[in-house]
Amino acid sequence: MATGSADELASRAMDVLDRNRRGDWTCPSHHLYPHQWLWDSCFVAIGLAGRDPQRAATELRSVFRAQWSNGMLPHLIFADGVHDRASRSMWGSKRDPRAPRDIDTSCVTQPPLPAVAAWHVAEALPTAERAAFVIDVTPRLVRYHEWLYRERDPDHRGLVSLIHPWECGLDRSPPWMDQLARWRGPRWLRVAIGLHLSRA
Repeated sequence: MATGSADELASRAMDVLDRNRRGDWTCPSHHLYPHQWLWDSCFVAIGLAGRDPQRAATELRSVFRAQWSNGMLPHLIFADGVHDRASRSMWGSKRDPRAPRDIDTSCVTQPPLPAVAAWHVAEALPTAERAAFVIDVTPRLVRYHEWLYRERDPDHRGLVSLIHPWECGLDRSPPWMDQLARWRGPRWLRVAIGLHLSRA
């Protein structure tokens, strides 16, 4: 990468976030990851907090539009107008009565970063807007953490359990891909992966 000032680097990063903006949220990659991901939106909100705290607050609030009635925040919110029928069918979130009725989501979560992101955003917002943001997101964060403790900490040890490899936040990293390559998995899943039927 060419050398440059921190301001130049920040400006280039903002250009990427602006190109990937989809209304109230930001997709990680237009071609490979065109949907909204929980972890990515949290990191985007943290990154935006110092430059555009209002947009950061909107980014984080957009995550909560997909919160399930049991408190779970899904790792993926499908974007309108993006053809990805195989992934939507695979997750089938609308078959679960706890899922939102108006959008399709995955049925798993990611590491609980929303509270950290909310703290960064609240710290960056002007005082008048901060109170409204905290009042809005705090009950949603509490419901998410209650779900984590109730559903993912069955032994009450304070450790959240993963039930799907995509929940770790490390998928697509070299160690994760190495372990995935060693795992045979069921035939139908190997076929779906081999045919690139799912991007989620």
